[in-house]
Amino acid sequence: MEKRYFFYVCCIVLVISSCQKKKIDIPAGTDIPKAGSKWLYTLTSTYTGLPTTSLDVELTARDSVINGENWLAIYLKPVSQNFEPTPVYALKGSGVTWSVINFQNNKSGIWLSSPVLTGQYINIQNPVSFDYGMRSGGPRTMLVTDVTSTMINGVFYSDVVSAGYVETIQDIQYSEGIEYTNVAWLMRKYVYREINHLTNVEVTNTWDLKSFTK
Repeated sequence: MEKRYFFYVCCIVLVISSCQKKKIDIPAGTDIPKAGSKWLYTLTSTYTGLPTTSLDVELTARDSVINGENWLAIYLKPVSQNFEPTPVYALKGSGVTWSVINFQNNKSGIWLSSPVLTGQYINIQNPVSFDYGMRSGGPRTMLVTDVTSTMINGVFYSDVVSAGYVETIQDIQYSEGIEYTNVAWLMRKYVYREINHLTNVEVTNTWDLKSFTK
């Protein structure tokens, strides 16, 4: 049992760490997102035998009222394309646990849980997905592999959570990993990977945070 657990944790850590470490432009302080907050992510896709592709997208928060409650609606826009921002999901939280409503499929639930402990299993209703759209399924049970602190641009951030899962279905290994905190930028990194052990084809898609503006 211990060997299986160790292997499971190692796979998830590899998923999380597969994204390159990059300089992130994040302002000082630990304020939570509000209307006008912006995130800039680089979306990168790799497929065995094909060139790597990437796309920068901007997410912008706007005040929204849903069922009589105040939420932050998140609008997505590709940076290099002249498209109108599209509402993709909504957030509600206070710097602890964040709930999400997915506008693509009306799924809702807990996205970012806090506080959590290393080794704990948590359910995550992730609004971003491997196809750069919004997740069509229900919440995923993920294992918390690390809860740590980090210094970015001279600012100390505590309770930075890494979590993920690995599962194999009919010779295809699927894995997802997320790194987040419940203040400031929220999701810093997300990676989806599938490996076909019969064809040796590997698909990896990542979201990497480049900047966050409060």
